[in-house]
Amino acid sequence: MSVKKIFSHAAIYGISSILGRILNWLLTPLYINVYPADEYGILSDLYGFTFYWAVILTFGQETAFFRMSTDKLHFRNYYSNAFANVLLFCLIFLIIFGVNYVFFADLLGYQGREVLFLWLLGIIIFDALAAMPLAKLRFEEKSVAFATISLLNIGITILLNLIFVLGLKRPIEAVFEANFWASLIRLGMALYRNLPDFYIPREPYFKKMLKFGFFIMLAGLFSALNENIGRNLILRLWEDGKTWNGVVYTGKALNGIYSANYKFGMFIALMTQAFRYAADPIMLKNAEDKNSPQFYARVFYFYTTANIFMYLVISAFIQEIAKFNFWGLVKFHLVHPDYWSGLIIVPHILLANVMLGAFLNLSIWYKVIHKTYFGLWITMFGSFLTLIINILFIPKYGFVASAYGTLICYSAMALLCYLLGQKYYPIPYPIGPILSYLVVATFLIVLCQDMPFTWIGFILKVIMILLFGYGVKLDYKLRLKKG
Repeated sequence: MSVKKIFSHAAIYGISSILGRILNWLLTPLYINVYPADEYGILSDLYGFTFYWAVILTFGQETAFFRMSTDKLHFRNYYSNAFANVLLFCLIFLIIFGVNYVFFADLLGYQGREVLFLWLLGIIIFDALAAMPLAKLRFEEKSVAFATISLLNIGITILLNLIFVLGLKRPIEAVFEANFWASLIRLGMALYRNLPDFYIPREPYFKKMLKFGFFIMLAGLFSALNENIGRNLILRLWEDGKTWNGVVYTGKALNGIYSANYKFGMFIALMTQAFRYAADPIMLKNAEDKNSPQFYARVFYFYTTANIFMYLVISAFIQEIAKFNFWGLVKFHLVHPDYWSGLIIVPHILLANVMLGAFLNLSIWYKVIHKTYFGLWITMFGSFLTLIINILFIPKYGFVASAYGTLICYSAMALLCYLLGQKYYPIPYPIGPILSYLVVATFLIVLCQDMPFTWIGFILKVIMILLFGYGVKLDYKLRLKKG
């Protein structure tokens, strides 16, 4: 068990995830230049629902498979049963929502555009079915195969979007259709040489895996709510025609602005995703090792420090990244000027993702001791905070309320998870250094916001960030000497 092994796999997962998601993220400027803000708000709203159903349909079977497959003799039985469970849930989902798709589309407020809901159903089912074959590749540490499938999926998605949206100039429905076909192709690639041995749930695996995955599923569902509920509530709680920051917006338009800027948090979210793909199988497979607490502490330090550095870099240069015209040297902007009003939330969203990453890392303790219901309680508490803040303050403050709600939610979850973990499964996390790095990084971001948007300001930001990185490196070496 080594930190180097985890991060070597994370690098491969990261390259595919980060490269693919960056390329996918670059579709955002395409969407916001082709479609008006209210249409982009619709896209964000509906895709927000995919996260909830992805969690429900997979039902925590990935984590159950990783944890229980420490028994290598029966790992194919666990894999086959996990796939059968997901397949069963997908069939039930298809029967309920496929037959009544018009009713549910109208219920969400999309009368006359029910076809959007049909494309969405297909995407949800295909992605859920692909989850277990991809999890099997992770378990077998076939990171290259996993990365290849991920990159091909992103490439197909981008190509179809360019054809349908830019080439054929079709309405927003084209985005859903492109993703539908891309998800179907990814499912086929994932199942190649990964077909399960059995398709019917069998004892003793059926109840055992569902019981373990139940709390993982519920915790994931509340996590998805924390991540996406703002996008689902803004266009429903904001009164159309009301002014925000002196400008009149509809709920859908305000949601579009929020969603476009929220995506800057993707860069830290991708690091978290790559880390979890690599770390979860390795950390859970070695949970019985007597040196696991020290190992988990080291992983937490390196991972969280990297996230804090990313938080500092993106927040410091957000104006340069968004406007992307090199101070007038080119006429192209990465983010359309109509969306610049939402840049104020970017540091909050990035910091929220740092806290989320910390929480996910800290959560290893309740998985190791088989008390996954703690994850449910913590995420339920976070969801309660998120809902209260959004419901109370969106009508007055718009998407700023959602940004603060996300930050407060994840910060509270990380703190609560740490305190409970130290009681039930103590791990010697280096909390002091991490908090000091976070405070210094936040202070530097505040300084960067007051710097002029010129070459001089750019150079000063670079110098500050380099000094921060050197300070972190020096602090780490000093602590190593002290033991």
